[in-house]
Amino acid sequence: MRASLLACLLVAGCHDWDRFTVPLPLQGDLSASDAAGCPYLPTAPEPIDPKCKIYTFGSGIAGLEPHASSLTSRVECGLLRVDVPAGGSHDLWWDNAGAFKLEEPAPVVGTIRVAARFHAPIPMTAPAGTQAVVGSYLRSDGLERYAGAMVESDTQPGGPHEHNFQFTLGPGPEEFKDTTRPVPFVVQDQYDVTLLLNTASGTTEFTINGDYSARAGVTLTEPVRAGIAIGNCCGGTSAPFTAYLDWMYTCTK
Repeated sequence: MRASLLACLLVAGCHDWDRFTVPLPLQGDLSASDAAGCPYLPTAPEPIDPKCKIYTFGSGIAGLEPHASSLTSRVECGLLRVDVPAGGSHDLWWDNAGAFKLEEPAPVVGTIRVAARFHAPIPMTAPAGTQAVVGSYLRSDGLERYAGAMVESDTQPGGPHEHNFQFTLGPGPEEFKDTTRPVPFVVQDQYDVTLLLNTASGTTEFTINGDYSARAGVTLTEPVRAGIAIGNCCGGTSAPFTAYLDWMYTCTK
């Protein structure tokens, strides 16, 4: 299955729902003068399935809702820029839940996919106990219960790695997490993170920069909300971190 996904990513795009539509390669639509000082440029996604909603951020966070964070965003170079300061945690899970999060306003029932493209200079290594994090998640509506697919920096040589998880917000540990695989194809600091949840079968599927994995035993309560998160962790030694959100889309079935 991973081979077929990779083949799909290397051509113009995948057009059936089960393999989702992959946006086209980097294409800036800014003028040369506007783009001169931009670290990244926006992409031009292909048309996607009618079941899907796509969000771009040249004019802000239209159609999405910020969720419980002290961090803010601003439009820069046609993308949504989020600056995460040093000296404290802004994480998604147990420390203080201060990550920047955007969610669709309406919860959904059934199989759902959320995908996003980030541009972020995630460090190849990080001080022990600290991380920079970007990714997609699904949250049980009305509950702080999550399943997610994240890219985070590593405290050991080897570079950014996948962090797939399920947890209920609070001081307890994650119910599961998979962190063993390095993220491939880090070009232009670009991370494409896709998460699919099938509540009927209790499985999630993750695709991060073309690398596919799946996990059984997911127990989110429907309905769920789709979102993205940008943050850092953990404690007073956390380093500053800047990320750009290029696009996000969701599909239901």
